[in-house]
Parts: sequence; structure tokens; C-alpha cells
Amino acid sequence: MPAFSHMENSILPASLLDEAYRFALLLTGSSSGAEKALLAVITASAQQLDQLRSPRGRDAALLSRVREQCLRGDTAPAPVPPSDGESEIEALARNFCAISEPERSALALFYLETLEALEIAEFLGMRLDDLAETLDRGRTSLREAQSQPKLPA
Repeated sequence: MPAFSHMENSILPASLLDEAYRFALLLTGSSSGAEKALLAVITASAQQLDQLRSPRGRDAALLSRVREQCLRGDTAPAPVPPSDGESEIEALARNFCAISEPERSALALFYLETLEALEIAEFLGMRLDDLAETLDRGRTSLREAQSQPKLPA
């Protein structure tokens, strides 16, 4: 994440910027979309984030703002058709971006291990048992998408 390496400071440590960038990348499906979203959030809210008392509160607030920015039309992932020379990881990334919300955000936060399960549920505005169902639906959607045979070009 070289574009943001110069932004590390006492307000937003590098580890938090890295987590936010990875989250944005999973939500947008592109490095340019992730950078655009993260830069917009940091520019608009760095001073507000500094005023939050706990690091966990600051982290959750930043991720919430990144998610909102990523889900806006200008950084939301566009459907990408499979290509002939597509690697397994490229197919996984393409299929991940095709998962609907809130499943995509839930899976991203869960597997990035950024927040605990209860924090993810609160973050997404749902109960813990609803989060478990959301994660299950997201995993099922991803497995189904991954098992679809590639169509010849």
C-alpha cells in the first residue's frame, strides 16, 4: 500500500491503514477503487477519528467510513467477466466482489480478523446469530460461484 505509507502518524497507525486498505480492496475489487475510497475517508475524517477515545472505537469508525465510501457508486465493484488466462486467485477475487452486501463485508471483516465476531455484528447492525447466517450465506455464494464452470470465450 505505498500510496498511503506517508500518512502514518499517531492518529492512524500503519497497521490500521493496512487493514482499512485490505477491507476496501475486498469491497471494491480494485486497487484504484480501494485507494480512492481510503483517501476520501482519511481526508474527510482524520481529525474526527483522532477525537475517539479508544483505539477499537477509532478502528471501527474508520472501517465503517471505508465501507460506506466503498459501497457508493463511484467505487463499488463493477461486474467483471471471467477471462481465458484467469488464475485461481483472480477468479476468487472476481467471485468475491460479486457477493452481495452485507455478506461481502461480513466475510471480509471476519477473514481479515480485524474485528471480533460480536464487533462485526454490531458494525453491520445485526445480532450475532444473524451474522452467523450472513457468513454462511456468503460462504455458500462464494462456493457456488467458484464451482461454476468457465464459459468458453
